[in-house]
Amino acid sequence: MLTPTRCCSSTEDYWPSSSQQCNSSTPPAYFKRIHGFSPEKFVQVKSSTIYKLHRYSKGLYVQSSDYSDHSEIHHLPIQSFSTMCDPTNPNIQKRTTPQWALYQRENFWKLNEGKTPPFSTDPTKLEQLAHEKLSQGGWLYASSNAGISNTHLANRQAFFRHRIVPQQLVDTNLRDTTTEIFGHRVSGPIGFAPIGINKIYHPSAEAAVAKVADELNLPYCLSTAGSTPIERVAEANGKGPRFFQLYMPHDDELTLSLLNRAWKSGFDALILTTDTWQLGWRHGDVANSNYAFYRGIGADLGMTDPVFQKRCREAGIDPEKDVVAASAKWIDAVWHGRAWSWEKIPWLIEQWREISGGRPFAIKGIQSVADAKRCVEYGVDSIVVSNHAGRQVDGAIASLDALENITNAVGD
Repeated sequence: MLTPTRCCSSTEDYWPSSSQQCNSSTPPAYFKRIHGFSPEKFVQVKSSTIYKLHRYSKGLYVQSSDYSDHSEIHHLPIQSFSTMCDPTNPNIQKRTTPQWALYQRENFWKLNEGKTPPFSTDPTKLEQLAHEKLSQGGWLYASSNAGISNTHLANRQAFFRHRIVPQQLVDTNLRDTTTEIFGHRVSGPIGFAPIGINKIYHPSAEAAVAKVADELNLPYCLSTAGSTPIERVAEANGKGPRFFQLYMPHDDELTLSLLNRAWKSGFDALILTTDTWQLGWRHGDVANSNYAFYRGIGADLGMTDPVFQKRCREAGIDPEKDVVAASAKWIDAVWHGRAWSWEKIPWLIEQWREISGGRPFAIKGIQSVADAKRCVEYGVDSIVVSNHAGRQVDGAIASLDALENITNAVGD
């Protein structure tokens, strides 16, 4: 990826007359949109060439004749676009990852322009805002935990117990947050976890989240319970690293169909979730009959699958005429109340490796040292230590505590 060596702080630096908003609402076909960030109008690349950005009502675009590889403009680090960066600061020029603190500086400056940030980043206030904005069903599904939330509380308390001990006078000027996962170089050691039925939060659903993951160059994981077809999510995710999370049906043909679709769509690691063969008891959801799948919402992966479509025909269900029945059949095939055992794991690993040419296979939901050791014995490539955010078993061990036990036993 090309590294920008200067961010112009004003249009007068190079293009005295080009700071005007473009009159047309739609750019010419040979312009390429710049997604994600809020760039300055010009970016100097490789210290020699300046590329002019054009501002339209639909976003910022670069003229194709100015820059041939649009994907590299798409992924330029955020600090090169910041209005607050010091173009003479060598640390900014040499950074390989975004300088996130610039967002703070931008917000401090906003009042000079008669503005303030649109929301607070305080997690408790974000939660309150979500409660106000989401539908009742969306809020309940997002906030409900198993039982009386003891496992959820344990997760929080575990993070409170583990404390950071800062070390001072360390040269952090050229710090680098990039890391590698499953062969992909990503911007930081975080990713987008598989969360189902995003459509109950916003109509753009999983596609919007996948798009942002691509823009940030962070890994995205699609849930089998997602509410957007596999292929559409892949399209939105572009060149971003993406993985597929599997709730394995008791239907091998359907399982293989999902795996093949995922692989063909660029999902190059498989993560089997083992803790949700039966949905946990979540008081808020149960008390309000809050289950989107039984309302005909969220079965998009199934509705677009040829094997599941065949299963619907065999059951005499026409998804176009009875979407509720089809949706219920789909989720009952996924969260089916019939547990798998370790004996099925070799078959799944073999199938995935044959389909993908040996790409990584992980198991999600591991909390005990004994299960972690069995993963190693069975040749599992990776372990996701997780208690499903406290949504499946109340009273379970905190994920962070389990992680410490497991890494001590089987390494990292």
